[in-house]
Amino acid sequence: MQNLGSAFFVPAVSESEQGDSGFFYLMCTSSAFDLDLCLLFFFAGRGSYPTNFNTKQRDKKMKTVRPPMIIMILLIFTAIGIVAFYNFSNSNGKSVYKVVIDPGHGGKDHGATGASGQFEKDFTLKLSRKVEKLAQEEPRLQVHLTRTDDRFISSVDRARPKFANDLGADLFISIHGNTFANPDVSGTETYYYHWNSRSLAKVMHKHVVQGSGFQNRGVKKENYFVLKDTKMPAVLIEMGYLTHPKEEKEMLTEEYQNRMAVSIVDGIKEYLKLD
Repeated sequence: MQNLGSAFFVPAVSESEQGDSGFFYLMCTSSAFDLDLCLLFFFAGRGSYPTNFNTKQRDKKMKTVRPPMIIMILLIFTAIGIVAFYNFSNSNGKSVYKVVIDPGHGGKDHGATGASGQFEKDFTLKLSRKVEKLAQEEPRLQVHLTRTDDRFISSVDRARPKFANDLGADLFISIHGNTFANPDVSGTETYYYHWNSRSLAKVMHKHVVQGSGFQNRGVKKENYFVLKDTKMPAVLIEMGYLTHPKEEKEMLTEEYQNRMAVSIVDGIKEYLKLD
């Protein structure tokens, strides 16, 4: 199959079977609607052959098409149709996208204790609420938080991924602050689990690293339950290390959190192709 621009040309019969009429080609673009039209032309016996190719000639030629070639053509058309449908639904299929923002920890689960003694749970909630507020300016984004206050959410019943699954969310983004025994360790890292979440992780990580200027610790696969149990693309972002004194000091500022809210929303919009 030869790819010429946006069109695919598939030989339907061999040169020896066509005589003087030249090659018989089917042409279809990558559009799902044109694909249907192309299939209609094929089975109606229409194509790019001359207009004086009468019905009897057409029927005779169509009878010479080998069954394996027909099967091959149908398989090619099916593959093109699937790709076209996926691209169409991914970019234009929805008017509103549901995005779940998950502020890590909460209540009696303090999360990491920062260098200054402040808790991760408070940092994640403040940043998540800023993301929610900023996303309200985008009419095609509908943001839902797994918690809106200092509330404990048990991990035993998998309430966070269940919330997103029951909502029918399109994306799940869990926000965290990191910790390590060595206070010199710093940087941003983003986690995913399922293969269909990797592209989201790469987009989100790019925006967060660029916005923060922190060390890039990469995109990694990890078996966190909030990533494994969600049915939509899901990522967990470790914004930075709260146990790194300099990094924590910046992470707790309004300026940093406002900047990161912009980075997170920009990443969401890029992934959903809303720009």
